[in-house]
Amino acid sequence: MKPSDPSVQFEGLGGLARFRVRLSGSVQGVGLRPAVFRAATAHGLVGWIANVEDGVVLEVEGKKAQVEALLAKLDDFASPIAVHRIEAQPIALVGEAAFEIRTSSTGSLNAFQVLSADLGTCEACLAEVRQPTERRFGYPFTSCAQCGPRYSITIDLPFDRERTALSSFELCSECKRQYESPSDRRFHAQTIACPKCGPLLEFSIAEQRVETGVRALAAAAESILQGKIIAVLGIGGFQLLADATNPDAISTLRERKHRPAKPLAVMFTDESQLQSVCVVDEVEASVLRSPAKPIVLVARKPGEPRAWAPCEAVAFASNRIGAMLPTSALHALLCDRVARPIVCTSGNLTDEPLSHSREAAKSELAGIADGILLHDRAVVRPLDDSVVQCVGNDVQLLRRARGYVPATVARIPSGRTVLALGGHQKSTFALGVNAELQLSPHFGDLQSLASRERLRREVDAWLKLTRAKPELIACDLHPRYASTLLAEQLAAEYGAELVRVQHHHAHVAAVLAEHGRQTSTLGLAWDGAGYGPDQTLWGGEVLLCEGYRYQRVAQLLPFALPGAALAQREPRRALLGALHVAGLWSHAQRLTDFDEHELATLQRALERGVQAPLTSSMGRLFDVVAALLGLCSANRFEGQAAELLMQVALGASSQLGAYDSIVVEQSGAIDWRPLLHEMVAERERGVASESVARRFHETLVRLGVELAERYSDGTVALSGGCFQNRLLLGRLLTELRRHGLTPLTSWCVPVNDGGLAVGQAWIAAQASLTVQTPMVR
Repeated sequence: MKPSDPSVQFEGLGGLARFRVRLSGSVQGVGLRPAVFRAATAHGLVGWIANVEDGVVLEVEGKKAQVEALLAKLDDFASPIAVHRIEAQPIALVGEAAFEIRTSSTGSLNAFQVLSADLGTCEACLAEVRQPTERRFGYPFTSCAQCGPRYSITIDLPFDRERTALSSFELCSECKRQYESPSDRRFHAQTIACPKCGPLLEFSIAEQRVETGVRALAAAAESILQGKIIAVLGIGGFQLLADATNPDAISTLRERKHRPAKPLAVMFTDESQLQSVCVVDEVEASVLRSPAKPIVLVARKPGEPRAWAPCEAVAFASNRIGAMLPTSALHALLCDRVARPIVCTSGNLTDEPLSHSREAAKSELAGIADGILLHDRAVVRPLDDSVVQCVGNDVQLLRRARGYVPATVARIPSGRTVLALGGHQKSTFALGVNAELQLSPHFGDLQSLASRERLRREVDAWLKLTRAKPELIACDLHPRYASTLLAEQLAAEYGAELVRVQHHHAHVAAVLAEHGRQTSTLGLAWDGAGYGPDQTLWGGEVLLCEGYRYQRVAQLLPFALPGAALAQREPRRALLGALHVAGLWSHAQRLTDFDEHELATLQRALERGVQAPLTSSMGRLFDVVAALLGLCSANRFEGQAAELLMQVALGASSQLGAYDSIVVEQSGAIDWRPLLHEMVAERERGVASESVARRFHETLVRLGVELAERYSDGTVALSGGCFQNRLLLGRLLTELRRHGLTPLTSWCVPVNDGGLAVGQAWIAAQASLTVQTPMVR
C-alpha cells in the first residue's frame, strides 16, 4: 500500500523536505530497515529508521523528489509476503549528517505488531551452504535479512536479536562485521549465525549422544537410509522423518504414531525430483518456491511408479501427495544427503500438541523415533506446517501455520479489542486490535488436556506480546466445546462481553471478513456438523447474513444419525439414516455390511430417536453417497469418505450432467430423497461408481446456482469444510460466474473450522456497534 496523497508537500529551504513515516504490519524481521538504509544512503538522504513495538518508524530528509521517490518504493523493500500500511506526514527539517538505523524503542501501550512469519531459506543462503569454499558450508542455521526463522523464535517485541531465542549466542567477529556492513546482505540480520557462534546440532539414539555438528547431520541421514524413523527439531517444532520409498519404514511410522491411513506429507530434495513423480503446474510450483514453503497438495503421475517414487503406504488410495520442498538449510542439507523423498510429518502423539522442546521429545517421541536430531536454539512459539491446494489459479489455505502466521487477515469494523476462540477441531483463535484482525496458527483438535492447555498458553502469550486486553470474547454456540469453556473463563477474568456465535454463521462471516463485505450476503455453509440453536446438527445451511445477524432461508432436509458421534465416523451409519427417512430401508442389507441383528437394533434406534440425532449436514450427505457406492464404510481419518468420493468423481467424464431429482421446497427444505432414490436405482443397475459420483457433484453445483439465483442479490459466499473439495468448489465458482453471479470464498482464511475464529470475531465486532435483536430463526 503506497503512502496516501503522495504530493503531501512540505518544502523547506532549497527545495528540501522531511517526512515522518509509520509502517505497520509484517514489517519487522523482513529486511526492511537495511533496505531503506541502503536506498536512503544511495540517494543522499539523511534521517533514521527504527523498530518500535507497533511497527517501524522512519524519518527521512533531503531533496523533495528523492524523498518522494523513496516513499513510493517502501512497499518494495520488505519481504514479498509482508503486509503493511504506510502513513506519511511532512515535518520540520532537522538536517542530520547521515542516515542511520537507530536502536529499537519499547514502551508503547497496547502495541499490536504483526511479526514476520518464518521465511524459508533463500536461494543465496542455500547456495552458500552448498559451496565448500564458503565459511558457512554445511551449516544448517544459515540465514540472512531476507530469510530464516522469525515468529517461532520471538520472545518479545520489537524484533531484535536480544528478544529472540538467539539472544544467548554472541556474534563472532566475522558475523559482527557482516551485521554492521551496509553492503552485506546480512546487514542488521537478527538471525545471523555461523559454526563459530551459532546453534549446533546433536544426534542421539536412546538418549545417548552419538554425534554433534556436521557429523550429526550425516548420522541422521544415514539412519533414514537404513529405514529408521528420525525426529528432527525443525523451525516450529519436531517433525518425524522416514524414507518415503521404504514401505517397511512407513508402515512402522504409521504403527508407532497410530496413524493407520491418513496421507503423510513428503519432502522432496528439489523440484526436479518432485516433478519426476508428480504433476505440478506453474501455480503449484510458485507456491512451493515461495518463502512460506507450505505443503502443497499435488497429483501423482499416472501409470507405473517412477524411480524414487514415494511408496503406496504414504497416501494409499489417494491420487494426491502433500508435497513440500526443504523449509530451512537444515532440511535442505538433510535432503541432499538422503537424495530421495522423505516423509515429513508432525512430531507428536495422536491427539496431542506438537512437541517442540528437548524434554518433550524425550518423553513424547521416544516410543516413535529411533533417533533424535536436535539443536540448542529454542522454539519459542511452536507451529505446524501450512497446507494449501490450488483451485484453478487460486491458492486455498487449508491449514494456516508456518510461513503464513502471523499476518492480518481482515479489518474488523470496531475499535474494541476482540478475542475469538474458534471451534473444537482444527483449533485456532483470532485477535483483533485497532481494527486489525490476526489469526493464530493451527493448533489441531482439542481432544486432549495437553491440547487445551496449549491453547490457553498461546492465547496468554499473544495477549502478553501485543499488550492487549480483550473487551469482546467470541466463541461457538456449542456449550461443551473446550474453546467455549475457555472463552467463558477468559470473559470472567477480563470482565469482557461474551458473544456466542452459531457455527455456520461464523463460517459465512469468515468469508465476509476476508473480503471486507458488510452488505447483506447469501452464504452457503456446507460443512460436517455444527451446533444449531434448535440443538440439532446443522451443516447444509443457506444463510442470509447482514452485520451480526443471519436468517436461515434454506437447509438440507434433516435425517438421523444412528449411533450419534459414531455415525460421524462411520459413513455406513449415515447411509442407514438416509435410507430410513427416504423409505429405502429394504435396501439396507444389500448396501451395507451390517448383519441382520445389527440392522434390527439400528432400525429400532432410528424409529425411537434414541442415540440418533437429526442432522442437516452436507458433509454427512457426502458420507451417504460414499457408503452407497461402497467406497468407505468407516473413516480411518477425518474426511476420508468425501475425499474418496471426489477422487472417484474426477475419474469420470466432465461431460456428465447433474441429476434432476433434488428439490428446493417453498419452505426452504432441500429434499434430497428423490436424488437418493435415483442413485440407489443406478447402483443396483450396475452403473459405474465414477458416473454416480460425478453426477452427484454436478447436482450440488446445480443446487448451489439455484439457491444463489433464488435467495441472493447476485453475490454468494461459499464456506464450510465441504468447500475443501476442489472439484465442487471449482465447478461451483465456474457455474456461478457463468450465470452472472459473484461468488466469494476464503483463500487466506481456511474454509474449514480453522477459519471459524475469524468469522466469530467479525460478528462480535459487528454486534458491538448495535443493540438490535439478532435475525435468527
